[in-house]
Amino acid sequence: GRYFSDWVLDRVDDYVGLTGDDLTIRTTLDPRLQKFAQRHAARILDGHVDRHVSQAAFIAMTPDGAVRAMVGGRDYGESQYNRATRASRQPGSAFKLFVYLAALEAGMRPGDTVEDRPITVNGWTPRNAGRIHRGDVTFREGAARSSNSVAVALAEKAGRRRVIKIARRLGITARLRPDPSLALGAYEVTLLEMVGAYAAVANGGYGAWPFGIQEIRNGAGRVLFDRRGSGPGRVLEKRHANDLNDLFTAVVRWGTGKAARLNRPVAGKTGTSQGNRDAWFIGYTPDLVAGAWFGNDDFSPMKKVSGGTLAATFWRDFMRDALRNTPATAMPGVN
Repeated sequence: GRYFSDWVLDRVDDYVGLTGDDLTIRTTLDPRLQKFAQRHAARILDGHVDRHVSQAAFIAMTPDGAVRAMVGGRDYGESQYNRATRASRQPGSAFKLFVYLAALEAGMRPGDTVEDRPITVNGWTPRNAGRIHRGDVTFREGAARSSNSVAVALAEKAGRRRVIKIARRLGITARLRPDPSLALGAYEVTLLEMVGAYAAVANGGYGAWPFGIQEIRNGAGRVLFDRRGSGPGRVLEKRHANDLNDLFTAVVRWGTGKAARLNRPVAGKTGTSQGNRDAWFIGYTPDLVAGAWFGNDDFSPMKKVSGGTLAATFWRDFMRDALRNTPATAMPGVN
């Protein structure tokens, strides 16, 4: 957990100020989950060197934002750069969370009909994977199949600036501009902020600020900091969180995230940037939220690596171990 330790230590001064005292810091890290995350990251990277993928990042947190596991790269000894918290990368379709929420807040429901047809905006025509268009589909199917045409059409209807405002509300601080390509995750974000945004859906609509410190004491045992709740409060309505559960459960059940299926209710979203330079999967259960990223530091393309392959597989294997002794919980809003 050395990437996690660095991340936590960088924040101590923010809580207690500059001090020369010895400090005891109680963190949120779960050594058991950390071991699972490191093991699966190493296994997948070592087993797929032929796919030109050299780095991975991973974060798991509880729905309130408490970080339980963190992988910042392949090998801390080789590189201390934390790709989970510092690297800004294109999230691809994982960014559609904010587009879908904008559509829901504009009055749409998962069963409503949308058009999965070629669309051109300001001379730009986005392509669906495989250039497949299915015509009239439900909003649910458009999300499950990760249709780019549907996402762009929804963003145009709801308003790109509304999409940006929603991303900000859910914790995204990266530079975003109201371009048509915004809907497809063209602007770079961090894994930490994206997992925190999905945590707001998993917990029923409350903002989640990712954190790693629970308590700080000085050498005499006096409490200098004690976390007692955090976050900005409700950032989306519960009914919209339930509708997002509906959409993202379909992604895993029969959509692009099938590789992440478990023998319990789960929801999530795949993301793949242009040229297969980034592969994401961010998913959740009512108990745990996690996100995986694969790519290369030099932004070179991977070979046949997408959010629905290695990233979803990593997520599935980690969650299977992490939740092995946790009873399955129903996903609110999903039949």
